[in-house]
Amino acid sequence: MNRKSQHPGNDDEAEGGADSEDEDSDASGYLLREKVVKKAWDTLYIRSDHLLFCSGDTGLDLSTLHPSQIDIFKLWQVYLEHLNPLLKVTHTPTLQARIIDAAGDVTKISPPLEALMFSIYSVAIFSLDQRECQKMFGSPREELLAKYQLGTREALLNCGFLRTSDRDCLTALHFYLVRSLM
Repeated sequence: MNRKSQHPGNDDEAEGGADSEDEDSDASGYLLREKVVKKAWDTLYIRSDHLLFCSGDTGLDLSTLHPSQIDIFKLWQVYLEHLNPLLKVTHTPTLQARIIDAAGDVTKISPPLEALMFSIYSVAIFSLDQRECQKMFGSPREELLAKYQLGTREALLNCGFLRTSDRDCLTALHFYLVRSLM
């Protein structure tokens, strides 16, 4: 059933001003409606991501939540050993090179990669027990989990995770949800 038969009184509006009923105008009318709906959605729900994670307007500098370079590499290794064989969501060689570059200066990481890095930290810490965590990182497991989960939430908010098709951001959300469900 097409849009005209659903709304017979709004022919011009429903078709985006198109007068022809051939397939080309129906397709262009559909594309026009799709753009209008997307624009309306984005306008209506600007920064609606806070509905899931509370407000992201805390002014938190995420670079302060990142671990040291050495700990970033340790967490990456834990991820590779404990989680990557099970989840198989990331392309290890490509992501490893990006993480090495990002670890050099955590203040210049793109928001999607930062969200992915924090989510990797979270799932890596979650895969360790209290003793292993204390031995490897010198901090209690629960403290590190809270810190990296906060970093993940804020980084996801920073990259607009509800309105994105960015693979890194969506992978970070996947890891966040997997970690939350465990």
